Amino acid sequence: MDNKAPPQPPSGMSWALRLSTDMVAATLIGTGIGYGLDEWLESDPWLTLVFFLFGVAAGFRNIYRAANPQ
Repeated sequence: MDNKAPPQPPSGMSWALRLSTDMVAATLIGTGIGYGLDEWLESDPWLTLVFFLFGVAAGFRNIYRAANPQ
């Protein structure tokens, strides 16, 4: 028989670190994509702003999905 203990829920600090990392990473990736497209298409600063907002929205979506597992 396997006597494994049930997994412990994450601590508050690890949960906060994961959620903040998700938010920051999504925002930075979105902003980086927008910046790269702006440089390529010479459309400063519009695509950076649009993809910044997409990154923020993706970050909030990641947080929502992590907080409400199904």
